[in-house]
Amino acid sequence: MVTLDAATLEAMLPCCLEQGQHLFSSAAAVVLLKWLGRRQVLQKINEARRSRDLALERMEKAACRFKKENPGTQTTHILLLTMVELAEKLKEGSLSPESILYSYMDKALEVNREVNCVTDFIHGCEDQLQKLKKQKEKGLLYGIPISIKDHINCKMLCALCLRFAETEVLHSPADLLLPSYDCSNLIFGQTLNPLNHQKSPGGSSSGKGALIAGGGSILGIGSDVAGSIHLPSSFCGLCGLKPTGNRISKQGVISPLIGMQSVTAMLGPMARDVDSLALCMRALLCEEMFRLDPTVPPIPFDQEVYHTEFIAKGRKLRLDVVLCPALGPGFNHGYAGKLFPVTSYTNLYNVLNFPARVVPVSTVTRANEEELKHYQGHYRDPWDKRLKEAVEGAVGLPVAVQCVALPWQQELCFRFMKEVAQRGVCDFWEPAFPVTAFHSLPFAPDTFYLMQSRQQT
Repeated sequence: MVTLDAATLEAMLPCCLEQGQHLFSSAAAVVLLKWLGRRQVLQKINEARRSRDLALERMEKAACRFKKENPGTQTTHILLLTMVELAEKLKEGSLSPESILYSYMDKALEVNREVNCVTDFIHGCEDQLQKLKKQKEKGLLYGIPISIKDHINCKMLCALCLRFAETEVLHSPADLLLPSYDCSNLIFGQTLNPLNHQKSPGGSSSGKGALIAGGGSILGIGSDVAGSIHLPSSFCGLCGLKPTGNRISKQGVISPLIGMQSVTAMLGPMARDVDSLALCMRALLCEEMFRLDPTVPPIPFDQEVYHTEFIAKGRKLRLDVVLCPALGPGFNHGYAGKLFPVTSYTNLYNVLNFPARVVPVSTVTRANEEELKHYQGHYRDPWDKRLKEAVEGAVGLPVAVQCVALPWQQELCFRFMKEVAQRGVCDFWEPAFPVTAFHSLPFAPDTFYLMQSRQQT
């Protein structure tokens, strides 16, 4: 049996194409082309892995250098502060942008080693930091380090804050054909949920959810077509916002679904609390963004609506906001691709183009887990059985709800979200109508609540 090495095969390829009948059959030429194509794919995969390894190495060297030069930095204290508190301390000068950037950089490396969620280090953030310090005007997100989904160009956001890490990549070829909201691919492997390594972090803004939940980032920008912000926020116990379509500029975003017009892809923030999301939106919805992208409606963030009680809208149904279930808790690995229809809880509001937010309200208890053992579902079909398998073993994981408002009413939705987080799901919202919930699990709310305009007492 005669074998040929790669160099010989490549040298023979032109001859095979021109005079295939003398050397190979046409079928053999096709096989050769496929082999070369696979070889190129493997080369690209290896290049991507090397690129990430080098980026993380640069990131680690930068963090180590700062720690060596600044041994007194109170990293633990910095990581415990909320984003609003960080912004205030940066503004007053009691904390430096360097101390915050490198503290989060070091923590992000630690989280990445645990759950595999970072794909790149934006080394330009160090140069940007020096330029930022020279600016006379300090924006609302001055000195705040953020993580960004890897298909989002950072040029516009760099003018507002420090971008230091990229998270998650596109799914594997199988997931692209069979829609999934997990985070696993042939290049970088599986991303884990930092709250429970046996669970998925959700997707597709999954690396961001895992990084923020693990403490390695305080603010992230994700994208959403059918729940890609909602789901990781729900699975990882975060607050996330999917705004009305085109409320935030999408210039520079590389979309895997080019030409799709029926459902609008959106960018939105993910963070640990509602106030962080509101601060981010206040910073983004500014004259600078409206100038850079004239296609974005020049509607600034309405701080008055966010900070005041609910205002009567006088709508036909006197409906202001809706409180409804979010998918969760976090799934066991491998089930996201098998249960894509349950994203109907989130993609409904993408289709309607309503702003929707996710906020954690409780955690799964052992009593819930015991009750789950007897769960059979509404229809007692394979879907119910599979869903039960997906969420087993979730004690301690967060359970979230969605707060939904009418288009362009992000501020009202924020206020509602904050009330839910502070006062609980059923404190003063009365059930409006029950629904036959697809995933009415023991720990998942299966009733829609309507908040009608009324004077609070």
